[in-house]
Amino acid sequence: MKIRSLSLFTAFFVASLATLAQQPRPPITGISHMCVYAHDMAASDNFYGHILGATKAPDPQDPAGTRYYFSPTQFVEVLPLPADHTISRMACVAYTTPEHTGYFQVRCAELCGIWHGSMYDTGQVMTDSNFLAWTQATKTKLAALTKILPPYALTYDPTNIPAGAINQALGLTSAGGGFYNPADPEQP
Repeated sequence: MKIRSLSLFTAFFVASLATLAQQPRPPITGISHMCVYAHDMAASDNFYGHILGATKAPDPQDPAGTRYYFSPTQFVEVLPLPADHTISRMACVAYTTPEHTGYFQVRCAELCGIWHGSMYDTGQVMTDSNFLAWTQATKTKLAALTKILPPYALTYDPTNIPAGAINQALGLTSAGGGFYNPADPEQP
């Protein structure tokens, strides 16, 4: 009887794991917030508040912590380092995921500086079939432009990219600006 019960339990357990493995994870569309531990809260305040330009606010979940907002929907939560904590200073990362199809605001996913909160665009969540149709239509629309792009490489020399032809194909105009002058000693 014990062997039969164990067999039933094992079969149920394996079936449950198979069901869990089939559930798709929603796509990640951005970073909501991250939590870090700091041993020097004043240095963290200087870094997030003064150097990166985030807005300091109290932490509603932990009175000893502080939140630094880069936009209304993105922040870093800084918590005091527990005495017995390991070397890792990362406490958590929270991602944004879509709940339905439609448009949403995309925020810069890098904490890159004082204007980070102003770097945004509009994104769209669509069904897989609509996405595949969009990629095919975009590929067809940009076929002529794709032909004049340089071949794939790990790095590109911006002085060798036919910017004029690309801008013309896209219908873009500019003030005649270019890339780096090859004589400039500061090259990328």
